Amino acid sequence: MAYHYIRCFVLPTFLCCLLWSCSKMDESYRPLRDKGEINYPGKADSIIVYPGQNRVRLSWILRADPNVVSCRIFWNNGRDSVDLPVERTHAQDTLSIVIKDLEEGNYVFEVYTYDDKDNVSVKTSADGRVYGASYTDGLTDRRLLSALKVNGKTKLLWAASPETSLGTEVRYTDQAGATHTRFIPPSDSISRWEGYPGGDTLQYRTLYMPEVLSIDTFFTAYNTITVQQAVPEKLDPATFREFTLPTDAQPLSGTKVSNLWNGVLAGKVNNVIQWYRTVDGSGIPHWFSFDMGMTASITGMLTWQRGTLDEPTLLYANGNPRKWEIWGSNDPAPDGSWTGWTKLADGESVKPSGLPQGQTTPEDIEHARDGEATVFPENTPAVRYIRIKILETWARTDYMFMSEIELQGIAE
Repeated sequence: MAYHYIRCFVLPTFLCCLLWSCSKMDESYRPLRDKGEINYPGKADSIIVYPGQNRVRLSWILRADPNVVSCRIFWNNGRDSVDLPVERTHAQDTLSIVIKDLEEGNYVFEVYTYDDKDNVSVKTSADGRVYGASYTDGLTDRRLLSALKVNGKTKLLWAASPETSLGTEVRYTDQAGATHTRFIPPSDSISRWEGYPGGDTLQYRTLYMPEVLSIDTFFTAYNTITVQQAVPEKLDPATFREFTLPTDAQPLSGTKVSNLWNGVLAGKVNNVIQWYRTVDGSGIPHWFSFDMGMTASITGMLTWQRGTLDEPTLLYANGNPRKWEIWGSNDPAPDGSWTGWTKLADGESVKPSGLPQGQTTPEDIEHARDGEATVFPENTPAVRYIRIKILETWARTDYMFMSEIELQGIAE
């Protein structure tokens, strides 16, 4: 009985409290209810900040809300703002605005949308960076190692490009007064083009983009440099390669053409032959070819006879060449014929004393050790492949041998 009494008392009491609470809540929200339902325009979505030089571009998506008539963008903690009118063209539009005259630094941009009743959306924000003088002052130029006039062309040799650079821009005026701008990719270490700049000067600067989404390309200040006339120098033998064609003379076993540029004048090192010899029966004339691995205008060649250091009885004797021709090509015929070859120079070994074979003077030996020079005519065409044609040896043999060669010229 007691349990029944308590239950009857508690349940009515609970119901009264609930009704009183609901009545109280209804009174609290009466002002909002009387004003009607609150409408929020569709908010900006997926804001992207594109950095630039003292400016940014913002873009965002405006989804299907035909009542949106404008957007307002705030920055600097709401102290600065700009309005963007909205003209809807699709159910979903992408809006964009460029904000200019910004100081360098980091920013938070807040975007609100408004309808024609001046209702405002909830906030959408995104952060981004603005770049300026501090950034550009820290940019590094790509180093230009040399600027040369080579065989009617301008040739630029570059150091490695800074890791984050986009490339380098070269600006110059040609002989006719026309201005040209060339873009040099970071991967290019050598740049060439026909002709020389007027006045022999050019300017260059390096390009950067601080971020992938940047709307601006940044530049270092222009550098001005004078283009110099190239000076012949020793061509790097590290690029030389053997290049045997079908009609070339065969090497004697144990020798090879590449011995001619191994930098060793001794006959043998650790019992390994260091000179080059063609086989008996090669005939006169006979020839051999090689690839310089570069295109160059050759100005001279030095040759060293076999026996220069350790077998003086071979000097001006036996199979050492006495007369030869030097030919060049950029596109040699694969059948080994002379198609595509151009004669570059004539060479001859001259014994200073004029004594018969087997007799040498200290002057003869010193002359051989200095290397015998072949001078090439001016304006010798630039070539990549070399063919040396042996016309006569000192003992009129049908083979030849030689210790070393060195080529001088201007590489393109």
